[in-house]
Amino acid sequence: MDNSSNTVKNAGIDGSIRIKSSLRINVNDEGDVILIPVEDTQFIEDFFNMLDKFTEASRNIKSKTAGKDVSEQVKPVAEEMRGMMTELDNLFGERCCRKVFGNIVPTPYIMADFFD
Repeated sequence: MDNSSNTVKNAGIDGSIRIKSSLRINVNDEGDVILIPVEDTQFIEDFFNMLDKFTEASRNIKSKTAGKDVSEQVKPVAEEMRGMMTELDNLFGERCCRKVFGNIVPTPYIMADFFD
């Protein structure tokens, strides 16, 4: 028995739906991009949790550097920024910080620019 006569042909319909749910952001001159899944509620929750961690890191930097010479402030700032780089990479994808900042540990000011 040939079932080909029972097959309904899809005239121009491929059966797929595509919803744009991410922002694609160019982050450097080499063409690297990061994707921000703006319609993902888990991403939004994680984003606000990360902002809380940034606030905590800022407090940690202030307390660890208070009363120290500039040369003694570098290490605690770098330690906190490495932690924040990990947070960014976890949220925006592996190598996000490498794409955005290059091969450096950014200062808090440069990292804040990332969000502007």
